Amino acid sequence: MRYIYHCLTFHILLVTQAVFAQTSDTYTIQGRVIDSATNKPVDYVTVSLDKTNGDPMKAGYSKTDGSFILDKIVSGTYMLHILYVGYGSKSIRLNVSGNFNLGTISLSSQSKQLSEVQVTAMRQIVRQDVDRITYDIQADPDSKTLNMLDMMRKVPLLSIDAADNIRLKGNSDYKILINGKPSGLMTRNPRDALRSMRAGNIKSVEVITTPPARYESEGLAGIINIITNQRTDEGYNGDVGLYYITYESHGTWTDLNVKKGKFGAVVYAEGFIRNGPDLNFTNVRESTQPFMQRVEQRGKNNNNNSGKGLYITTDLSFEIDSLNLLTANIGYYPEYIDRKGEMSVITNNIDNGNTYLLDNTDDYSRDALDLGVNYQLGFKNNKDRLLSASYKYMWAATDQNIMNIATANVFYNDNNILNQLNKAASLEQTAQLDFVHPLKRLSIEGGFKAIFRDNNSDFSSRTFMGNNGAILPENVVADKFDYLQKVYAFYNSYEYKVNEKNSLKAGLRLERTVIDADFTTSGIDFNTGYNKLIPSVALLHKFKNAGNLNFGYTQRIQRPNIWQLNPFVNTSNPVFYTSGNPDLKPVLNHNFELNYSKFGKGTFVGGISYSFADNTIQNVVALGADSISRSSYQNLGKNDNIGADINFNYPITEKLSVNFGGRLAYLWMDGLVNGNPYSNKGMQGHFTSNWSYGFGNNWRLSADINYNSRSLSLQGETSSFTYSAVRVSKDVFKKQGTFMLAVINPFPQYRTLTTKLNTEGFMQQYQTRVLIRGVHLNFYYRFGKLKEAVKKNRRGVNNDDVEKLK
Repeated sequence: MRYIYHCLTFHILLVTQAVFAQTSDTYTIQGRVIDSATNKPVDYVTVSLDKTNGDPMKAGYSKTDGSFILDKIVSGTYMLHILYVGYGSKSIRLNVSGNFNLGTISLSSQSKQLSEVQVTAMRQIVRQDVDRITYDIQADPDSKTLNMLDMMRKVPLLSIDAADNIRLKGNSDYKILINGKPSGLMTRNPRDALRSMRAGNIKSVEVITTPPARYESEGLAGIINIITNQRTDEGYNGDVGLYYITYESHGTWTDLNVKKGKFGAVVYAEGFIRNGPDLNFTNVRESTQPFMQRVEQRGKNNNNNSGKGLYITTDLSFEIDSLNLLTANIGYYPEYIDRKGEMSVITNNIDNGNTYLLDNTDDYSRDALDLGVNYQLGFKNNKDRLLSASYKYMWAATDQNIMNIATANVFYNDNNILNQLNKAASLEQTAQLDFVHPLKRLSIEGGFKAIFRDNNSDFSSRTFMGNNGAILPENVVADKFDYLQKVYAFYNSYEYKVNEKNSLKAGLRLERTVIDADFTTSGIDFNTGYNKLIPSVALLHKFKNAGNLNFGYTQRIQRPNIWQLNPFVNTSNPVFYTSGNPDLKPVLNHNFELNYSKFGKGTFVGGISYSFADNTIQNVVALGADSISRSSYQNLGKNDNIGADINFNYPITEKLSVNFGGRLAYLWMDGLVNGNPYSNKGMQGHFTSNWSYGFGNNWRLSADINYNSRSLSLQGETSSFTYSAVRVSKDVFKKQGTFMLAVINPFPQYRTLTTKLNTEGFMQQYQTRVLIRGVHLNFYYRFGKLKEAVKKNRRGVNNDDVEKLK
């Protein structure tokens, strides 16, 4: 309660300051808008007042009688813009030194618009389309200083959990694309990738909750599509910057944009070093089966300077002529992590007890490479008709070396050293052909895609004697796992614009999946295949008052990823093992949603959704007869989820804006684990709020407060948590540079999270405590000058059909 009190007090002071900052010498501007042909009033006309340099000053709308009033206007020279869809706009220059009554203002229909009249409109932060919600990152002033992970807190339907993983409608089953394409940057750890991605390089984020047929059917909750800036023009420009987050990481970046004639290139590079705080943990398990026992572990993981990495991406473009475009992209993402940890283990059996210490090191390296080439053909008689051919190559490899040293011979049978090696790799190749044929009211899309994925893992486990370090042959375990997946897909979709107010988008996707998996050493293998016909439909109705109502239904497939399939058993914790399950099957999910949105001076998006699935993939824990807890994945039971979402963005004054968002859902889950029935149900949700205040002289102050409730699983739950931040930024060097200072979580210094499991025969509680209070420093500088935007393919490879690790 003290934390909430401090945050609310800060917000009240911020609003109070903004209110009293208004000068007493203010005036009003009023008028009345009518149709020039009928002389009837026109309601909901956009009326915006801008400074002469183009900066927005005030905005409003006409009422049902056509009248409008803009108040609290200080003296000065302004441009008043009057705009309404279907009518020609008007711009009026005003020298305000008193109250203005403009009288009656006539608007002509668009067909009567004079050629010299300029159309002006305010930039909306959120836009609702027939099957998605788009958040305009560049329209948000905080995009100059935040990274993309922090910006995601503001995007409707998205939230960030305690581990900084993104949730879409509270769900971790979604796909992340960059410019409509998969990226090796997002395959293993989207959280770290987004944390290292500067928001200033991003144009917008699309949250596609009813993906059309041309997208892969994977991603139960939908698709998050990050669209980067396409600002490479004739000439060059770029950014250089550096950042330091006391409890997380520090690094530097640069991006360079070059355009010369028909050739264009965009290069982005960033290097970083992890400097996270130590993580202290407590793990307690109390069991009655197979015998009475209590196991307690206490320890910490040292994350200071634990890793380093590099992100390099390059986009190339060559305009052969006005109808032929060739593009290519290259990405390379190496990363290395070196973690050290220690723990004490206490076991109390019904008749005896043991205590020992365990030192742990985990060396982890990862390399990822993206290569892509796209060819796009346009048509002279219709610039929106497109034929595109694409090829994508994605490779990623990991190398993990785990070493445990115990000071007692309790769990290793008189051997106190355990060494585990796991080398895993994933190679994905995709060929795709798409055709888009727009007609007057109907747009037709069709295409074919073939995906070939080869995932493999080579793992071994060895134990050593404590005295002379000799390897015990009987304790050497090794195997190789190879998983080959082929997906062939045909799709056809249609978007029909019934009239100005109603649109329909529907499609079908036919997929054939073939799987061939085997264990090289043991000789065990299996082959299977299945067909899926995936429908999708979305409806949009536009109201006269600028509101939208849309309905969507789609089926989605959740295919297990290599990390869920990999049978490598991580035994670094001697009484808590983790592994994948190569026998996992895909899951079919049904999604329904109904949303209402309205855009004006502020934006509002709200809706309800319902989803259900059978035979879902769940992470479950079972206790064996050897008193070892084993965590893995299984197809079991069913999930139902019904929830309501809301997002509200409103400029209270010219300087102060506020954003509220959240989701409240009810979940119920049922399933069988080792023959025992489990069920869990209840409410869960999140709330987020952002306040932003612009001072004079290019200063800006903003604050965040987020709350996430408990999250449920089949066997238990994880506790709630809060997040807060206060930021101040300033543009310097004639707005070519920006400096930002932020205090993250100023009130709670530490975050303690508790995960509880209540199962048949045992109870387990895992608790972590980590420092979250810190300071974030950020500075970047822009250079160069450009003239003409470079082209990018409007179609490309976008594999989104495999579950990402969250």
